Amino acid sequence: MVQDGLSQIRHSIKYVRDGVYYINQSKSRLQIFSEIVQKLQLPHKKLILDCKTRWNSTYEMLATALKFQSVFPRYFERDRHFTSCPLEEDWDKIQKVCEILKVFNVTTSIILGFEYPTSNKFLAELCKVKVLLDKHAEDENEFLRTMVMKMKGKFDKYWGECNLLIAIAVVLDPRCKMRVLDYAFPKIYDDLDARVHSTIVWDALYELYKEYVAASQSSTNQHMSATRQGRGKGSGSGSGSGSSSGTNVDDDSSGWLDLMNYVDVIETVAPEKSELDSYFEEPCYKCQVDYEAFDALKWWQANSLKYPVLCKVAHDILAIPISTVASEATFSARSRVIDNYRSRLSLDIVQALLCGGDWCRSQLGLMKMDESDEEPLEITLPISSVEGIE
Repeated sequence: MVQDGLSQIRHSIKYVRDGVYYINQSKSRLQIFSEIVQKLQLPHKKLILDCKTRWNSTYEMLATALKFQSVFPRYFERDRHFTSCPLEEDWDKIQKVCEILKVFNVTTSIILGFEYPTSNKFLAELCKVKVLLDKHAEDENEFLRTMVMKMKGKFDKYWGECNLLIAIAVVLDPRCKMRVLDYAFPKIYDDLDARVHSTIVWDALYELYKEYVAASQSSTNQHMSATRQGRGKGSGSGSGSGSSSGTNVDDDSSGWLDLMNYVDVIETVAPEKSELDSYFEEPCYKCQVDYEAFDALKWWQANSLKYPVLCKVAHDILAIPISTVASEATFSARSRVIDNYRSRLSLDIVQALLCGGDWCRSQLGLMKMDESDEEPLEITLPISSVEGIE
Protein backbone atom coordinates (compact mmCIF):
# COMPACT_ATOMS: atom_id res chain seq x y z
CA MET A 1 0.00 0.00 0.00
CA VAL A 2 2.84 2.38 0.82
CA GLN A 3 4.56 1.69 -2.47
CA ASP A 4 1.36 2.66 -4.27
CA GLY A 5 1.53 6.00 -2.52
CA LEU A 6 5.22 6.61 -3.16
CA SER A 7 4.89 5.68 -6.82
CA GLN A 8 2.55 8.66 -7.31
CA ILE A 9 5.32 11.11 -6.33
CA ARG A 10 8.43 9.28 -7.54
CA HIS A 11 9.59 12.33 -9.52
CA SER A 12 9.14 14.61 -6.52
CA ILE A 13 11.01 12.15 -4.34
CA LYS A 14 13.89 12.16 -6.82
CA TYR A 15 14.09 15.95 -6.62
CA VAL A 16 14.24 15.87 -2.83
CA ARG A 17 16.72 13.00 -2.69
CA ASP A 18 19.06 14.57 -5.24
CA GLY A 19 18.79 17.93 -3.50
CA VAL A 20 19.59 16.49 -0.07
CA TYR A 21 22.50 14.52 -1.50
CA TYR A 22 23.85 17.62 -3.27
CA ILE A 23 23.74 19.77 -0.13
CA ASN A 24 25.20 17.13 2.19
CA GLN A 25 28.05 16.42 -0.22
CA SER A 26 30.02 19.57 0.64
CA LYS A 27 30.77 21.43 3.87
CA SER A 28 30.53 24.78 2.12
CA ARG A 29 27.04 23.93 0.83
CA LEU A 30 25.99 22.81 4.28
CA GLN A 31 27.28 26.08 5.70
CA ILE A 32 25.23 28.12 3.23
CA PHE A 33 22.17 26.00 3.99
CA SER A 34 22.69 26.48 7.74
CA GLU A 35 22.99 30.24 7.33
CA ILE A 36 19.62 30.37 5.58
CA VAL A 37 18.09 28.21 8.30
CA GLN A 38 19.39 30.57 10.98
CA LYS A 39 18.06 33.63 9.19
CA LEU A 40 14.61 32.04 8.97
CA GLN A 41 14.92 31.01 12.64
CA LEU A 42 13.89 27.46 12.01
CA PRO A 43 14.25 25.06 14.94
CA HIS A 44 15.47 22.20 12.78
CA LYS A 45 19.11 21.66 11.93
CA LYS A 46 19.91 19.07 9.27
CA LEU A 47 18.54 17.11 6.35
CA ILE A 48 18.22 13.33 6.22
CA LEU A 49 19.15 11.16 3.23
CA ASP A 50 17.06 8.04 2.87
CA CYS A 51 17.86 4.42 2.17
CA LYS A 52 16.08 3.72 -1.14
CA THR A 53 15.09 0.16 -0.22
CA ARG A 54 13.20 1.19 2.95
CA TRP A 55 10.02 3.18 2.56
CA ASN A 56 9.90 4.51 6.12
CA SER A 57 13.38 5.90 5.61
CA THR A 58 12.08 7.70 2.52
CA TYR A 59 9.14 8.99 4.54
CA GLU A 60 11.46 10.44 7.19
CA MET A 61 13.53 12.13 4.49
CA LEU A 62 10.41 13.72 2.97
CA ALA A 63 8.96 14.71 6.36
CA THR A 64 12.25 16.36 7.32
CA ALA A 65 12.60 18.11 3.96
CA LEU A 66 9.10 19.58 4.40
CA LYS A 67 10.37 21.43 7.47
CA PHE A 68 12.96 23.14 5.23
CA GLN A 69 10.53 23.86 2.39
CA SER A 70 11.20 27.62 2.54
CA VAL A 71 14.97 27.06 2.61
CA PHE A 72 15.35 25.23 -0.71
CA PRO A 73 14.33 28.11 -3.04
CA ARG A 74 16.55 30.54 -1.11
CA TYR A 75 19.46 28.17 -1.40
CA PHE A 76 18.81 27.95 -5.14
CA GLU A 77 19.19 31.73 -5.37
CA ARG A 78 22.69 31.50 -3.84
CA ASP A 79 23.82 28.38 -5.69
CA ARG A 80 22.78 28.24 -9.34
CA HIS A 81 24.35 24.80 -9.71
CA PHE A 82 21.61 23.45 -7.47
CA THR A 83 19.25 21.99 -10.08
CA SER A 84 17.20 19.72 -7.83
CA CYS A 85 15.00 22.27 -6.14
CA PRO A 86 11.43 20.90 -5.83
CA LEU A 87 8.66 23.07 -7.21
CA GLU A 88 5.64 24.27 -5.26
CA GLU A 89 3.55 21.58 -6.88
CA ASP A 90 6.02 18.94 -5.71
CA TRP A 91 5.88 20.19 -2.13
CA ASP A 92 2.09 20.10 -2.20
CA LYS A 93 2.04 16.45 -3.31
CA ILE A 94 4.73 15.47 -0.82
CA GLN A 95 2.81 17.02 2.03
CA LYS A 96 -0.40 15.18 1.14
CA VAL A 97 1.38 11.85 0.80
CA CYS A 98 3.25 12.33 4.08
CA GLU A 99 -0.04 12.83 5.88
CA ILE A 100 -1.03 9.35 4.74
CA LEU A 101 2.34 7.73 5.31
CA LYS A 102 2.59 9.12 8.84
CA VAL A 103 -0.13 6.72 9.96
CA PHE A 104 1.61 3.80 8.26
CA ASN A 105 4.90 4.79 9.84
CA VAL A 106 3.42 4.86 13.35
CA THR A 107 1.65 1.55 12.75
CA THR A 108 4.85 -0.05 11.51
CA SER A 109 6.81 1.12 14.55
CA ILE A 110 4.18 -0.42 16.83
CA ILE A 111 3.55 -3.70 15.04
CA LEU A 112 7.06 -4.47 13.87
CA GLY A 113 9.06 -3.13 16.77
CA PHE A 114 12.17 -4.76 18.17
CA GLU A 115 10.26 -6.22 21.13
CA TYR A 116 7.88 -8.21 18.89
CA PRO A 117 4.56 -7.23 20.54
CA THR A 118 1.81 -9.76 21.18
CA SER A 119 -0.79 -10.30 18.48
CA ASN A 120 -3.60 -8.53 20.34
CA LYS A 121 -2.23 -5.13 19.26
CA PHE A 122 -2.80 -5.51 15.55
CA LEU A 123 -6.54 -5.09 15.02
CA ALA A 124 -6.61 -1.55 16.45
CA GLU A 125 -3.85 -0.46 14.06
CA LEU A 126 -5.58 -2.21 11.17
CA CYS A 127 -8.78 -0.37 11.97
CA LYS A 128 -6.91 2.94 12.10
CA VAL A 129 -5.52 2.39 8.60
CA LYS A 130 -8.97 1.50 7.23
CA VAL A 131 -10.52 4.66 8.72
CA LEU A 132 -7.74 6.73 7.16
CA LEU A 133 -8.25 5.24 3.71
CA ASP A 134 -12.02 5.66 3.86
CA LYS A 135 -11.60 9.28 4.90
CA HIS A 136 -9.37 10.20 1.97
CA ALA A 137 -11.09 7.98 -0.61
CA GLU A 138 -13.60 10.79 -1.17
CA ASP A 139 -11.11 13.65 -0.98
CA GLU A 140 -11.65 16.66 -3.22
CA ASN A 141 -8.08 16.44 -4.50
CA GLU A 142 -8.05 14.11 -7.50
CA PHE A 143 -4.38 13.21 -7.04
CA LEU A 144 -4.92 12.11 -3.43
CA ARG A 145 -8.19 10.34 -4.23
CA THR A 146 -6.59 8.29 -7.01
CA MET A 147 -3.68 7.31 -4.80
CA VAL A 148 -5.87 6.28 -1.85
CA MET A 149 -8.19 4.22 -4.05
CA LYS A 150 -5.23 2.12 -5.18
CA MET A 151 -4.16 1.64 -1.58
CA LYS A 152 -7.70 0.78 -0.53
CA GLY A 153 -7.87 -1.86 -3.25
CA LYS A 154 -4.85 -3.54 -1.71
CA PHE A 155 -6.43 -3.33 1.75
CA ASP A 156 -9.66 -4.95 0.60
CA LYS A 157 -7.72 -7.66 -1.21
CA TYR A 158 -5.69 -8.74 1.80
CA TRP A 159 -8.08 -7.88 4.66
CA GLY A 160 -11.47 -8.42 3.06
CA GLU A 161 -11.85 -11.69 4.93
CA CYS A 162 -11.84 -11.85 8.71
CA ASN A 163 -8.54 -13.02 10.18
CA LEU A 164 -9.54 -15.31 13.04
CA LEU A 165 -6.13 -15.25 14.73
CA ILE A 166 -6.03 -11.46 14.95
CA ALA A 167 -9.67 -11.23 16.08
CA ILE A 168 -9.42 -13.95 18.75
CA ALA A 169 -6.14 -12.50 20.02
CA VAL A 170 -7.66 -9.09 20.69
CA VAL A 171 -10.76 -10.66 22.29
CA LEU A 172 -8.39 -12.37 24.73
CA ASP A 173 -7.09 -8.95 25.74
CA PRO A 174 -8.87 -8.38 29.09
CA ARG A 175 -9.11 -4.64 28.40
CA CYS A 176 -11.28 -5.19 25.30
CA LYS A 177 -12.97 -8.61 25.17
CA MET A 178 -15.89 -8.63 22.69
CA ARG A 179 -16.19 -4.83 22.85
CA VAL A 180 -13.35 -4.55 20.36
CA LEU A 181 -15.30 -6.37 17.65
CA ASP A 182 -18.28 -4.06 18.18
CA TYR A 183 -15.92 -1.13 17.62
CA ALA A 184 -13.57 -2.34 14.90
CA PHE A 185 -15.62 -4.56 12.60
CA PRO A 186 -18.19 -1.89 11.61
CA LYS A 187 -15.28 0.34 10.61
CA ILE A 188 -13.61 -2.36 8.51
CA TYR A 189 -16.69 -4.06 7.00
CA ASP A 190 -20.27 -3.11 6.21
CA ASP A 191 -23.00 -3.80 8.78
CA LEU A 192 -23.96 -7.25 7.50
CA ASP A 193 -20.38 -8.51 7.14
CA ALA A 194 -19.51 -7.08 10.55
CA ARG A 195 -22.25 -9.14 12.22
CA VAL A 196 -21.32 -12.26 10.26
CA HIS A 197 -17.63 -11.97 11.13
CA SER A 198 -18.43 -11.32 14.80
CA THR A 199 -20.49 -14.53 14.89
CA ILE A 200 -17.67 -16.46 13.20
CA VAL A 201 -15.16 -15.23 15.78
CA TRP A 202 -17.54 -16.04 18.65
CA ASP A 203 -18.15 -19.60 17.41
CA ALA A 204 -14.48 -20.20 16.65
CA LEU A 205 -13.44 -19.05 20.11
CA TYR A 206 -15.91 -21.38 21.85
CA GLU A 207 -14.91 -24.26 19.60
CA LEU A 208 -11.26 -23.63 20.42
CA TYR A 209 -12.05 -23.47 24.12
CA LYS A 210 -13.88 -26.81 23.97
CA GLU A 211 -10.83 -28.45 22.41
CA TYR A 212 -8.64 -27.19 25.23
CA VAL A 213 -11.18 -28.35 27.84
CA ALA A 214 -11.24 -31.83 26.30
CA ALA A 215 -7.45 -31.97 26.23
CA SER A 216 -7.28 -30.77 29.84
CA GLN A 217 -9.79 -33.35 31.03
CA SER A 218 -7.95 -36.12 29.23
CA SER A 219 -4.72 -35.06 30.89
CA THR A 220 -6.45 -34.85 34.29
CA ASN A 221 -7.98 -38.31 33.95
CA GLN A 222 -4.62 -39.82 33.09
CA HIS A 223 -3.08 -38.13 36.10
CA MET A 224 -5.89 -39.33 38.40
CA SER A 225 -5.57 -42.88 37.10
CA ALA A 226 -1.85 -42.89 37.75
CA THR A 227 -2.37 -41.38 41.21
CA ARG A 228 -4.97 -43.96 42.20
CA GLN A 229 -2.77 -46.77 41.03
CA GLY A 230 0.00 -45.39 43.18
CA ARG A 231 -2.31 -45.09 46.20
CA GLY A 232 -3.58 -48.64 45.71
CA LYS A 233 -0.06 -49.99 45.68
CA GLY A 234 0.80 -48.01 48.80
CA SER A 235 -2.19 -49.18 50.85
CA GLY A 236 -2.16 -52.77 49.62
CA SER A 237 -4.88 -54.22 47.40
CA GLY A 238 -7.52 -56.56 48.73
CA SER A 239 -6.84 -55.82 52.42
CA GLY A 240 -9.27 -54.29 54.84
CA SER A 241 -12.98 -53.71 54.46
CA GLY A 242 -14.47 -51.91 51.44
CA SER A 243 -15.92 -48.43 51.83
CA SER A 244 -19.41 -47.37 50.76
CA SER A 245 -17.97 -45.76 47.62
CA GLY A 246 -16.53 -49.05 46.46
CA THR A 247 -12.94 -48.05 47.15
CA ASN A 248 -10.69 -50.53 48.86
CA VAL A 249 -9.24 -48.72 51.84
CA ASP A 250 -6.88 -50.08 54.44
CA ASP A 251 -8.27 -49.83 57.98
CA ASP A 252 -4.93 -48.53 59.15
CA SER A 253 -4.74 -45.76 56.47
CA SER A 254 -5.53 -42.09 57.08
CA GLY A 255 -9.00 -40.70 56.48
CA TRP A 256 -7.48 -38.31 53.93
CA LEU A 257 -7.44 -41.12 51.35
CA ASP A 258 -11.25 -41.34 51.34
CA LEU A 259 -11.54 -37.57 51.27
CA MET A 260 -9.15 -37.17 48.32
CA ASN A 261 -10.91 -39.87 46.33
CA TYR A 262 -14.22 -38.08 46.89
CA VAL A 263 -12.74 -34.73 45.80
CA ASP A 264 -11.26 -36.32 42.66
CA VAL A 265 -14.67 -37.68 41.66
CA ILE A 266 -16.48 -34.41 42.27
CA GLU A 267 -13.89 -32.27 40.48
CA THR A 268 -14.20 -34.36 37.31
CA VAL A 269 -17.74 -33.05 36.83
CA ALA A 270 -17.69 -30.02 34.54
CA PRO A 271 -19.07 -26.81 36.10
CA GLU A 272 -22.29 -25.37 34.73
CA LYS A 273 -20.61 -22.09 33.72
CA SER A 274 -17.47 -22.27 31.61
CA GLU A 275 -14.38 -20.14 32.13
CA LEU A 276 -15.11 -18.39 28.86
CA ASP A 277 -18.59 -17.37 30.01
CA SER A 278 -17.21 -16.09 33.29
CA TYR A 279 -14.51 -14.16 31.42
CA PHE A 280 -17.08 -12.39 29.23
CA GLU A 281 -19.49 -11.69 32.10
CA GLU A 282 -16.87 -9.79 34.08
CA PRO A 283 -16.27 -6.15 33.13
CA CYS A 284 -13.25 -5.24 31.04
CA TYR A 285 -10.02 -4.80 32.92
CA LYS A 286 -9.20 -1.17 33.69
CA CYS A 287 -5.53 -0.68 32.97
CA GLN A 288 -3.83 1.39 35.68
CA VAL A 289 -0.58 1.84 33.74
CA ASP A 290 0.18 3.12 30.28
CA TYR A 291 -2.08 1.23 27.89
CA GLU A 292 0.78 0.74 25.43
CA ALA A 293 2.94 -0.82 28.15
CA PHE A 294 0.23 -3.30 29.18
CA ASP A 295 1.33 -6.93 28.81
CA ALA A 296 -1.61 -9.26 28.20
CA LEU A 297 0.48 -12.38 28.73
CA LYS A 298 1.47 -11.22 32.22
CA TRP A 299 -2.19 -10.58 33.05
CA TRP A 300 -3.13 -14.10 32.06
CA GLN A 301 -0.21 -15.48 34.03
CA ALA A 302 -1.44 -13.63 37.12
CA ASN A 303 -4.98 -15.03 36.58
CA SER A 304 -3.94 -18.57 35.66
CA LEU A 305 -5.55 -20.04 38.81
CA LYS A 306 -8.86 -18.35 38.04
CA TYR A 307 -8.88 -19.37 34.35
CA PRO A 308 -6.66 -22.49 34.13
CA VAL A 309 -7.94 -23.66 30.74
CA LEU A 310 -8.58 -20.29 29.14
CA CYS A 311 -5.12 -19.21 30.27
CA LYS A 312 -3.61 -21.92 28.06
CA VAL A 313 -5.67 -20.71 25.10
CA ALA A 314 -4.51 -17.12 25.65
CA HIS A 315 -0.90 -18.22 26.05
CA ASP A 316 -0.88 -20.10 22.75
CA ILE A 317 -2.73 -17.39 20.79
CA LEU A 318 -1.04 -14.25 22.12
CA ALA A 319 2.42 -15.74 21.81
CA ILE A 320 2.08 -16.08 18.04
CA PRO A 321 4.12 -13.27 16.44
CA ILE A 322 2.22 -10.86 14.22
CA SER A 323 4.79 -11.06 11.44
CA THR A 324 7.55 -13.49 10.54
CA VAL A 325 9.48 -10.68 8.84
CA ALA A 326 12.82 -9.77 10.37
CA SER A 327 11.64 -6.28 11.21
CA GLU A 328 15.06 -4.93 12.17
CA ALA A 329 16.39 -5.71 8.70
CA THR A 330 13.36 -4.82 6.59
CA PHE A 331 11.55 -1.99 8.33
CA SER A 332 14.39 -0.21 10.07
CA ALA A 333 14.74 3.43 9.03
CA ARG A 334 18.47 3.39 9.60
CA SER A 335 21.06 2.91 6.92
CA ARG A 336 22.92 -0.35 6.59
CA VAL A 337 25.55 -0.06 9.29
CA ILE A 338 27.66 -2.94 10.57
CA ASP A 339 27.90 -2.81 14.34
CA ASN A 340 31.10 -3.33 16.33
CA TYR A 341 30.16 -6.89 17.17
CA ARG A 342 30.10 -7.93 13.51
CA SER A 343 32.85 -5.67 12.20
CA ARG A 344 35.45 -6.58 14.82
CA LEU A 345 36.64 -10.12 15.44
CA SER A 346 38.16 -11.06 18.77
CA LEU A 347 41.73 -12.33 18.97
CA ASP A 348 40.53 -15.84 19.78
CA ILE A 349 38.32 -15.98 16.67
CA VAL A 350 41.11 -14.64 14.44
CA GLN A 351 43.53 -17.20 15.84
CA ALA A 352 40.99 -19.99 15.32
CA LEU A 353 40.43 -18.93 11.70
CA LEU A 354 44.17 -18.80 10.98
CA CYS A 355 44.77 -22.17 12.60
CA GLY A 356 41.81 -23.63 10.74
CA GLY A 357 43.19 -22.34 7.44
CA ASP A 358 46.62 -23.82 8.14
CA TRP A 359 45.02 -27.12 9.10
CA CYS A 360 42.99 -27.26 5.88
CA ARG A 361 46.01 -26.51 3.72
CA SER A 362 48.03 -29.16 5.55
CA GLN A 363 45.32 -31.78 5.12
CA LEU A 364 44.92 -31.04 1.40
CA GLY A 365 48.63 -30.64 0.69
CA LEU A 366 48.30 -26.99 -0.40
CA MET A 367 50.76 -24.17 -0.01
CA LYS A 368 50.06 -20.60 1.03
CA MET A 369 49.61 -18.12 -1.82
CA ASP A 370 52.81 -16.27 -2.67
CA GLU A 371 52.51 -12.49 -2.42
CA SER A 372 53.99 -12.16 -5.91
CA ASP A 373 51.11 -14.13 -7.44
CA GLU A 374 48.80 -11.91 -9.45
CA GLU A 375 45.67 -13.99 -9.03
CA PRO A 376 44.54 -15.52 -5.73
CA LEU A 377 44.22 -19.26 -5.48
CA GLU A 378 40.66 -20.50 -5.10
CA ILE A 379 40.34 -23.44 -2.72
CA THR A 380 37.25 -25.66 -2.61
CA LEU A 381 37.09 -27.78 0.52
CA PRO A 382 35.36 -31.17 0.48
CA ILE A 383 32.42 -31.67 2.82
CA SER A 384 34.43 -34.00 5.08
CA SER A 385 37.04 -31.29 5.66
CA VAL A 386 34.40 -28.71 6.53
CA GLU A 387 32.76 -31.08 9.00
CA GLY A 388 36.17 -31.70 10.53
CA ILE A 389 36.62 -27.97 11.14
CA GLU A 390 33.24 -27.75 12.84
